[in-house]
Amino acid sequence: MAMKTVVALATSIVGLVGVAATAVADGYGGRPAAAPCCQTGWSGYYVGINGGYGFSGDDQTVNLNQTFATLPFFNGNFGSLDIAGAFGGLQLGANHQMGKWVLGLEADIQGSDITDSSSFTFTPYLAPGGTLTASTRNTVGWFGTLRPRIGFAWDRTLVYATGGLAWGAITHTLQTVDNFGFSSSDRKSTLAIGYSVGGGIEHAFSSRLSVKLEYQYIDLGSEHYKAPELFGAAATAFAWNTDTHTDFHTVRVGLNYKFHDRGEAPLK
Repeated sequence: MAMKTVVALATSIVGLVGVAATAVADGYGGRPAAAPCCQTGWSGYYVGINGGYGFSGDDQTVNLNQTFATLPFFNGNFGSLDIAGAFGGLQLGANHQMGKWVLGLEADIQGSDITDSSSFTFTPYLAPGGTLTASTRNTVGWFGTLRPRIGFAWDRTLVYATGGLAWGAITHTLQTVDNFGFSSSDRKSTLAIGYSVGGGIEHAFSSRLSVKLEYQYIDLGSEHYKAPELFGAAATAFAWNTDTHTDFHTVRVGLNYKFHDRGEAPLK
């Protein structure tokens, strides 16, 4: 069902690209110019595409704790994980204009490769000459938001604030190996829920097409991960534990297509 929805939205976006090309051709191909922009304001439903870059919300120190049964045994840390990477996706929403004020609701879904990894060798570990090598990776494979928007319009330009619900898929891996014959490996994917807050500016260059520049801070909360430790192939009572907090800043650009309002004459 989700795949059908993505395919349907992607088909709509392909149509938007054609509409954008036609709009450009109308403006520069010698045909009569369209009517002045935004005669009907910002009210209406819209769909669009966007892309951008996400980068770490803080220099997070990742602690590494070894336990025996439930008892603490060894403590260390990896340094910091500074996740970063590109993303892109779709958005849809609706606006209602009241004078200069614009109220709206927007949802978006993004595929992403916002990730970072870290490794460290602890020495001496437990005894002189003992070494432990540990590595970890945190990746946000996709994320989405559902947010109200409130903005102020100056004709073609809308400045707005936004914030609301955020969610995303986080994949975390942890591996350790020491020179005593012990090792551990764990990979866990989690659907995390958090919040988003930000704002942006949107400019309409026709009564149907607009571009936006937007900033959002997204916090997907904290997760605990546990990797049981093996001696060779045999299970032991030892385990390695980490806690990570996933948050990041995003900067994106987007293109929106606004559908005709009921009773509104289409552009000529």
